[in-house]
Amino acid sequence: MVGSLVSGLIMSLYYNGIFNYVNECGKLDGCVEKYFGLNLCFNQSSNIVGNTLSWFLIEPLGQKVYSLVMMAIGIALSSGFLLLK
Repeated sequence: MVGSLVSGLIMSLYYNGIFNYVNECGKLDGCVEKYFGLNLCFNQSSNIVGNTLSWFLIEPLGQKVYSLVMMAIGIALSSGFLLLK
């Protein structure tokens, strides 16, 4: 229950921050649609990768290791947005 609360709070801050950042990057180039497309592509690809990894990792390694792996992937993909500008 506490994990869901923390996840919800962090993800709400993440989505607000990333959409504002993407909007500002798009205003500089005059091509907002491209950056929103990249953002949504990363978000959907993380769902696909997460579901695929859960199929292989949860049973042999456990949920804690899976959570750590997904957190590392999420941080890596999120930090990739810093390379936009």
